[in-house]
Amino acid sequence: MVGGTVIEACHHPDDPSRIYVNVADKPYSRTQECAIHVEANADSEQIQMGDRLWWQGRLAFWTPADESRVEVKIPRLGYSGVRHPLQQEQTETEQ
Repeated sequence: MVGGTVIEACHHPDDPSRIYVNVADKPYSRTQECAIHVEANADSEQIQMGDRLWWQGRLAFWTPADESRVEVKIPRLGYSGVRHPLQQEQTETEQ
């Protein structure tokens, strides 16, 4: 899975230069989710639920739900499948 409809977007609490974006898609009659981090910038600050986002290589491509802009390039940070930042913090404190 390399994209879908945005179901959550928020700043990473430990790193304001990152935005966590989780998307969902239903490619095979079963909903799948996948999350990535993108660089915090003027475009990524506008990502909202219902928008579309997909990624390839070091870039994510964002299209707002109203399609006022199409496939806006946003630098992607790290790999696909990142944990929610609050889950990650909780796991680290439990160890």
